[in-house]
Amino acid sequence: MKRTFFDVKTAAAPVLCFMIIFSLGGCAMNTGDSNSQLTDTDVQIIAMNSDATNSSYQVGATLSSTAFSSINQIFEDKITQEWKTYDGMTKEAKTSSSHLWGIVYFETDTWKEFEEAIGFSVNNPLEALSWLDKTGYTGMESADPSTPIKHVEVRANTANVERKLSEISATSGYNTASTRITLTATLLLNAGTYTTDCAYNGKATYEQDTATTGSGIPVLTIITTDGTNNAGYCNGGYYDSTAYWVKDNVFYTLRVIGDSADKTEILATFDRILEKI
Repeated sequence: MKRTFFDVKTAAAPVLCFMIIFSLGGCAMNTGDSNSQLTDTDVQIIAMNSDATNSSYQVGATLSSTAFSSINQIFEDKITQEWKTYDGMTKEAKTSSSHLWGIVYFETDTWKEFEEAIGFSVNNPLEALSWLDKTGYTGMESADPSTPIKHVEVRANTANVERKLSEISATSGYNTASTRITLTATLLLNAGTYTTDCAYNGKATYEQDTATTGSGIPVLTIITTDGTNNAGYCNGGYYDSTAYWVKDNVFYTLRVIGDSADKTEILATFDRILEKI
């Protein structure tokens, strides 16, 4: 694949740096259904924007339906408690709340525990790669270094009129000596178009490419180039490679990220993972 190296800004403290990159400073993944209807299961660019203050792009694909009929009771209880809390609030409290009601998060120590929570298996090809350390940041961890890092974060969307589970996304985190890696698997209750956005707080340009995995799955890859962050909390350099693909009923997002000094290792890890998928 064509490779383009690029420079962007990161935070001073290495651990906090990667947490900011995953959740705020680089690409913040905001997911959901799109009003536009795609007919292709291959991931494609829907929109792209780059200006001095904010840059972003949106990708999407058609996704098959998944039955969410076997989630366990603990998971069900989290959803019930979410809406019980909301219903117990005053109108003023609901209006002033910054919480997005209906979006339920929880964490698990292993991918298997995530599968037990939803009641069925979801293929995660990175779990079989013994050379990846399964202690990487997923992007939503506490800044407190004493707080244990969970391997998987799960996001469940029940923000609809029926208050029913309509989407599940699970992000697992990994490490190598010089990279941070996440894999996000997303499933929808109802078949249709699924989109995900990547937003950068500053000016950035993007280069896209297409490839295939080792097993022949079409992949869209995007690398951010010439990034200039305007948030004020970043003062280093990092490299971020992202890949998107669909297999069966799952939309996958792979991110491999690290210091700019380790760009060769980052891109080698990125390619190595795709070859194993």
